[in-house]
Amino acid sequence: MRRLIAVAFALLALPSLALSQGAILQGGPWTPGHAPMYVGQGSSQAIVQDSGPAGGGGVGVGLSELLLTARGTGTAPYSGQGTGPYGTNACDYDAPITNATGYHYLCFSPNGSNGNSLFAFGAGGGASALNLDFIVNGTTYQFPFSTSGVIGPGTTVSGDAACWNNTVGTLLKDCGGPLSLAGSFTTSGAYPTTFTMTGTTQVTFPTSGTLATTSTANVASVSGTAGQITVSPTTGAVVVSLPATITQAETFSGAVTMSAASGNSITAPTISTPTINFGAGASSTVNITSANTGYAW
Repeated sequence: MRRLIAVAFALLALPSLALSQGAILQGGPWTPGHAPMYVGQGSSQAIVQDSGPAGGGGVGVGLSELLLTARGTGTAPYSGQGTGPYGTNACDYDAPITNATGYHYLCFSPNGSNGNSLFAFGAGGGASALNLDFIVNGTTYQFPFSTSGVIGPGTTVSGDAACWNNTVGTLLKDCGGPLSLAGSFTTSGAYPTTFTMTGTTQVTFPTSGTLATTSTANVASVSGTAGQITVSPTTGAVVVSLPATITQAETFSGAVTMSAASGNSITAPTISTPTINFGAGASSTVNITSANTGYAW
C-alpha cells in the first residue's frame, strides 16, 4: 500500500517538474523598456536578465548581437517592408508618435521604400526640424551643411587638386593630379584656358614677354621694333623683312647668309653709313653683289 501511494505522488510531481524546467527565470533587477537577454549558455533552465542601459555597463551587460531580417511576400530581397518612415525596419524616436507636440525619428533600412539603402531622419506630428550632426573623433560635422562646413570625398590621392563639387561651397572632389607648384600661379583675363599635353612635357618659360604662336610646328610670326627681324610665314615660302631703317649697331658673331633661293624673298632695308669691322686674321675683302636694284647701300 505504501508503495502505491509513493508511485502516485511521483506521477503527480512529473508535470510540475517539467514545468519548472521549461519556465524562464528572472535573474537580478530589471528596468521597464530594457530588452531582456539570456544569461549563460545551455539547454536546461533558461535565465534572463536586464540587458542594460545605452550608457553601457560591466562585463556581461548588453546584447552581443542583434539580427533584423525583413519579411515579405514574393521574391526576396524585400524593399520597404518595415513600418517605419519610408519602409524602414529599425527606428529610434524621441517621443511617442502620438505626442501632442510631435516627435523626431532616426531610422535606417538596407532596402527602403525608395529602392535604395536608406538612412532617414526627420520630424513628425508638428515638431520643428532639427539639423543632423555627425561627431567624428570629437569633431562635429553638421548636415545639412552650414556655410562654414566643407566636406570632401571618402578617399583622395596626396598631391591631387581639390575642386568644388557643388554650387554652394560645401562639397569638394578629387580632380586628379598630382599638382606640384614651386611658387604662386596666377592667371589674368576672363577666358577659359586649356593646356593639351601629348606626352611628358617640360617647358622653360622666359621671365617676361609674349610667347610666339605656332602652326604645324612652324613660326607664325616674330615681330619687333627697329633693329629686329620680322618673320611671317606664307604658303610655300618664308618672307624675311628687315626694318626699313636700322639705326642700331648690329653685331654678328658668325657668318651671315641671306639667300632668296627656293622661292623665299628677302626685303632689304636702307642701311645708312654701314660699318664693317674685321677681326684679327679675317679677310679684309668685302664683296657685295646685288642682282636686285632693291638693295641700297
